[in-house]
Amino acid sequence: MLFVLTYFINSSFQRGLQDFTNNNEIALAQELANNLKQYYSPSEKWRRLEREPHLIASSIGGPSRPHARDRHPSPPPVREPEASGLQPIWQRLNILDQNGRAIIGPPENLRHLEDGQHQALVEITRDDQVIGYISIIQMDEISGPLAESFFKQQTTHVSTIASITVLLSFLIALFLVRRFLKPLRALSKGAKSIENGDLDFYIEKSGNDELSDLIGIFNGVVETLRKQKTLREQWLSDISHELRTPITVLRSELEALQDGIRSPEPKYIDSLHQQIITLGQLVEDLHQLSLYDIGFNLNVKNNVDIHKLIDSVIVQNSIRLEQKNITLTKHYNHSAPLLTSCDDRLLTQLFVNLLENSARYTSDNGHVSIEVTDISDSIIIHVEDSDPGVPDASLPRLFERLYRVDKSRSRSSGGSGLGLSICKNIVEAHQGHITADHSELGGLRIIIALPKEIKS
Repeated sequence: MLFVLTYFINSSFQRGLQDFTNNNEIALAQELANNLKQYYSPSEKWRRLEREPHLIASSIGGPSRPHARDRHPSPPPVREPEASGLQPIWQRLNILDQNGRAIIGPPENLRHLEDGQHQALVEITRDDQVIGYISIIQMDEISGPLAESFFKQQTTHVSTIASITVLLSFLIALFLVRRFLKPLRALSKGAKSIENGDLDFYIEKSGNDELSDLIGIFNGVVETLRKQKTLREQWLSDISHELRTPITVLRSELEALQDGIRSPEPKYIDSLHQQIITLGQLVEDLHQLSLYDIGFNLNVKNNVDIHKLIDSVIVQNSIRLEQKNITLTKHYNHSAPLLTSCDDRLLTQLFVNLLENSARYTSDNGHVSIEVTDISDSIIIHVEDSDPGVPDASLPRLFERLYRVDKSRSRSSGGSGLGLSICKNIVEAHQGHITADHSELGGLRIIIALPKEIKS
């Protein structure tokens, strides 16, 4: 490839240089033709020029030296033929009459053209008539020792440049390959570490190219997996703890009955029954959460009256509220329908959980308030209760699974710590959002925003 490139460069240079030389000679011949036409007369034709051939040199600014009767005058002093074999223009130039007969110049120029030569003719015109020609024998391409020497020099130079270029290209390619392979090896190592369960692997990110973006995504995935692993471990630990507590109570009370420490009185049997109910509720809540994690299959119905749905839930929980003498206030016109599209079964569970939460944790003789507001394309619902309140630090964690503000009090009240987590999943499945805040009544305020129409 290198020698082919050198050959074409050399050939192109030779042809280009020869074309440049030929064009210059043609320009010189045209100038000479313009000056020689003054020596032509219709009567004598070119006889004056034949008698005084030195006029050719004077016509292009050369020295004027008379050579009477010399049809082949000596031209102005010129250099010897160059090593390329290219003769001076004076030895290759002939003056021809209008019939093509040589009148000035070496006649052998017109007898035989060697390979690589051609004849260039320049017309001599006067009054728009051709009165003669200037013939120049020109080369098609520079050849000879000079051309060979140039070819060797070009080959050496191109070989040197190509070698340096190849070496630099190899070094640059090696640098780029090492640079590209380093993050790829790190990604491969990281993938194997994750496959082996090592989620502490981290790849240093440098630069702003696509590989750096890929490393950033990889680190984000590892961080997400690490958080999920931590949450899963915490989740399993909390579930084990929540299940262990009622089972331990059941076991101790049953063993007491078996050992005769306690007699099978109704109050002890009721206690066992209550523990079984608590354990069953916890298992049911866990089952519901597992179903929600898999994904909701919403059975959306149109024109569901949210006022009527909340009224039905209030009726279901009225006895529970009356047992603690808790007053419930409704801040909405339940006689005026407020229609929305939703899964009425899931929304019923949402409000059952919220009222159950208020009934369980609100102190006796407390107060619960439900407010429904119609705002454009959304429905805003506030469920508030009176004391006890919730610390500021606990507000953002209320929707975490198995989180309790007061674990001992919550467990004694029968709470599993999963009710608000279920509520959050139901609201988000309806493309809404739920938050918790302090209530002016002294307890907790749950704020729910639901769209009137669920987007597919």
